Amino acid sequence: MIGTTPDPLLLKNGRIIDPANGTRVSGDVLVVDGRISRVEDAIDAPAALTLDVSGKFVVPGLLDVHVHLRDPGFPEKETIVTGCQAAAAGGFTSVICLPNTNPPIDSPDVISSILSKAERTDARVHVIACGTLAMAGEKISDTETLLAAGAVGFSDDGLPIESTDIMRELLSRSEEHGFVVCPHVEDFRFTRGGHLHEGTVSKSLGFTGMGSEGEAAMIERDINLVREVGGKLHILHISVRRAIDLVRKAKAEGLSVTSEACPSLHPHR
Repeated sequence: MIGTTPDPLLLKNGRIIDPANGTRVSGDVLVVDGRISRVEDAIDAPAALTLDVSGKFVVPGLLDVHVHLRDPGFPEKETIVTGCQAAAAGGFTSVICLPNTNPPIDSPDVISSILSKAERTDARVHVIACGTLAMAGEKISDTETLLAAGAVGFSDDGLPIESTDIMRELLSRSEEHGFVVCPHVEDFRFTRGGHLHEGTVSKSLGFTGMGSEGEAAMIERDINLVREVGGKLHILHISVRRAIDLVRKAKAEGLSVTSEACPSLHPHR
């Protein structure tokens, strides 16, 4: 459970990194009552449980912005409890879960159920709700009601939001309310039937490839929509060079555009 560390706790000889404060030093950290009490080159605290963390990093709790807890609906794949256990074991104290559940996260009841189950887990859970009802891409979700229930953003996870009008409206609402829109970017005209990136490897294996424009063209559309109406755009599963260049350009312009990369070809499955 969150906050059940021994008290007091002394971490000796760690590599202490705190990007928010520009800290990058070697030394000791003393934790008292669940809070950092001292950070010094050497701390003497005989009453504390002392751990030698030489050669290890001591960092603030990490945040994983893209997890699949698969609860409700797919407990054989993951649950809120097991997902949070895995997160905490890796140093992640907060996670943001995406809506590929059954039922999808497109109602306040589903959000309430997830947050209720997460109250006593090993990591904090934040919820991304569906951008469209049932992730079907046809009707925009009731973002206001879902935000009130506890959602922090919207996505159709492994499915692209093909409708430009829906994506524009989501970003417009994002600009108004401050939430993040997290699209899976894929234009099926370039990727349908494909199994991996189109290139020398796909050709040598005899597999149908997925053209890089299937990703880059959709990212270009979404960034142009941010230019038009504002909003916060966080692009999932980025994997091609032109897409990265588009994001770099958008960031240089001061647009609220971020992205992430995944090691697997189909991380949403």
